[in-house]
This record gives sequence, structure tokens and C-alpha cells, in this order.
Amino acid sequence: MQKKTKYILRACVGVAAVAAITGGLLYSQYATQRASLLDIHDEAAMTAYLTEISDQENVQILATEEAGGFCGLVFSGEVPGDDDSHKTTSIILEEAAAPFAGLYYPADRNLGMDSDIDGCYETFPDRKVTVCMVYGQQPPEDAAWYTFERDGTWIAQPMEQDEFLDLFLLYGTEQRAKGSLSGMLLNEDGEEIGLF
Repeated sequence: MQKKTKYILRACVGVAAVAAITGGLLYSQYATQRASLLDIHDEAAMTAYLTEISDQENVQILATEEAGGFCGLVFSGEVPGDDDSHKTTSIILEEAAAPFAGLYYPADRNLGMDSDIDGCYETFPDRKVTVCMVYGQQPPEDAAWYTFERDGTWIAQPMEQDEFLDLFLLYGTEQRAKGSLSGMLLNEDGEEIGLF
């Protein structure tokens, strides 16, 4: 009877040791993965990350917008060595799956913005979606709408007169692509008054 008890105790200790080692490895992987993701609501951490990937100084987050598991983010900074050079840049981030929901994958690149109103897009073939982002600051006073086309779909959106950031998801895309969006500015009567 004592031998049987010893075997059972040894087996329990062995199972506990294996469980502890496996749990430690899983937690280590969880912590490593979590550390490599971004929390867009942590402004200090995001600013440090954006400074690193953009090689800009005095980075300031201008706007963020979340929709359907994606985040559009626009920031500006100063180009080192050039006192008058400010650069506005945008990135699109994809939200991580559970158990990391609420955290976003780091961007492997960023897209420059050339004017007061500009747009960019990126496709995510695994989710069959194109994410389009339009950002503006100080649009013309008579601009009431903007419109653009991507993947055969036309989008028209009322324009705010101060700073804005809009995110649109277009489903059905399977080809990897990214780039700039261009579109038209319209007045209240729907007449074209400019391009972006």
C-alpha cells in the first residue's frame, strides 16, 4: 500500500512540475507578445514608438480613429536639423486577436501626408478588407463634402470645418496594396471646388 501511495505522489509531483513549466512558458510567450503590441490609448508609449519609427523630433499625435478592428493615426513632428520642416504622417494599425484585443500590431511603415486634406489606404487580404483614411485640418470654408473612389466604391462624407479623421472599411479585397487616396472637395450644392 505504501509503494502505491509513493507512486501516486511522484506522479502528482511530476504532473505539477510539467504544468508549472508549461504555464511559465505560456506566460512568457504571452508577456513577450503583449510587450510587442501597441496600446493607442497610452499616449506616452505611442509618442515614443512614433518618434522611433519616423525619425522625427517633438512628435505630437494629432488624431486617432478606431473602426472594425483597425486604427487610423495621424501625427506630426519636426525633421532633425531643419528648423522649419514639419512632417505630417499617417499609419493604419490592425487590432490583435484575443487575448490581446485592444492592442494593435506595430506598423511596418508609414504614409506621408502632403496637404491640409489628404488620404491613404491599405488592404488586409487575410480579412478581405481595405481600410481608407481621410484626414483634414482647416479645409476651405465653402467645402461641405469630400468624395473619393476605391475598389469601385464611391464614398461621400460631410466635412467638418475643423480637424477631422475618418476611417472607412471596404470589404471584398484580396490583393495586398497601400498608397495615397485622392478625391474631390464639394460645396453644399455638390459642385466640385477642389481636389485632395
